[in-house]
Amino acid sequence: MDKRNLLTFAIEKIKEEQLKLERTIEELQKHKKDAPTAMESNSDRTRYELEAQQNSFRVMIEDYTHAITQLKSLEINEHDQNVIQLGSLITLQNKEQILKTYFLVPQSKGIRFEYEGRLIILCSPDTPLGGMLTGKKKGDVIEINNNSFTVVAFE
Repeated sequence: MDKRNLLTFAIEKIKEEQLKLERTIEELQKHKKDAPTAMESNSDRTRYELEAQQNSFRVMIEDYTHAITQLKSLEINEHDQNVIQLGSLITLQNKEQILKTYFLVPQSKGIRFEYEGRLIILCSPDTPLGGMLTGKKKGDVIEINNNSFTVVAFE
């Protein structure tokens, strides 16, 4: 799999998520405008809650922007890697023999998407799973939350 193309695709997916959040903020702004005024019941609470949601989504947009910047600066090593590192595409298998594919990137923000017929899950070393994967090799087993995963492959 061409990891540079995968990286570009991941950036586009994050941009799509940003756009969804921006639209949601616009919708919340409309609801806030239509919310009860100070002279009506529940006015302070409704407007406050809508403003809090908007602020939360703004923070997420900033986080996505930061993640995109880091992804753009990620150097992809196309040569054989001895251990899992940033830019590695990792296939894990659990006890039920289910395979999952993770792309180790600086920031993940919980993004997952279909790429070339495979579900790709962005994973960061800052997450428990990503931190445990860094430095592992094919065949290594990691345990997290009473679940064990075997590194089946990585590139």
